[in-house]
Amino acid sequence: MPDNRNKNLRYERIPLEKIEELIQLFYRRFVSLLRLKGFREDTDFHVSFFSLVDAIVRVDKRKAYYRCFHDMEINECKEAALYAYWILKLRPFTITDKAYIKNVDACNINESFAIFVIAFVLEKTERIRAYP
Repeated sequence: MPDNRNKNLRYERIPLEKIEELIQLFYRRFVSLLRLKGFREDTDFHVSFFSLVDAIVRVDKRKAYYRCFHDMEINECKEAALYAYWILKLRPFTITDKAYIKNVDACNINESFAIFVIAFVLEKTERIRAYP
């Protein structure tokens, strides 16, 4: 069989610049979630960038799958749902501040962030309205 038989079906990895851009976006959104939930500005937290990059690549691969095998682009809401899934699965965010050891919000920060991502995209795409 020729080596280039499925060459057009090979996954082309997401560019590093796009990964960096998405990491910065997730970082900013995570900080805004912390403020929204009432955490102090100097709250210690950790972001596993390896897990975050893994989530970004997995979502990009899923988008490529739909493009290649179903000839369709997924919309922003489905993309947000994929990110939420991988955030829940890989758990890249952790509150490390000792003051929040027994705080339920700190323990469930990845779940809160997944909901935040979905709600943010739904609001921006005007699928739902935020109440004043």
